[in-house]
Amino acid sequence: MVSKKSNRRQSGQPTIADVARVAQCSPMTVSRVINGEASVREETREAVLAAIAQLNYSPNKAARSLAGAAEIRIALLIAITSHAQMPMHAPDQAVLALDHEAQVAG
Repeated sequence: MVSKKSNRRQSGQPTIADVARVAQCSPMTVSRVINGEASVREETREAVLAAIAQLNYSPNKAARSLAGAAEIRIALLIAITSHAQMPMHAPDQAVLALDHEAQVAG
């Protein structure tokens, strides 16, 4: 059985696109209003806030945390000059240990 990811559209929850459609603006403008940016005209801000209330829209917390998260990349270079010096599974263990420590550190 194949499981499908749940999304807001399938759950019936309104999306930023739905709010934008009701407010007659772009999704980016809705995002700016939600984030409190001052660059939005007052008339547009009021239309967006009215659409949010009408649709009972609330931002997806998981999506917001992902969007705001800093991306961290870790590179691991392992040079093996001779297979006699290091067991074949040692690089895998190093990657697993590094991943574990990164998870612990957050």
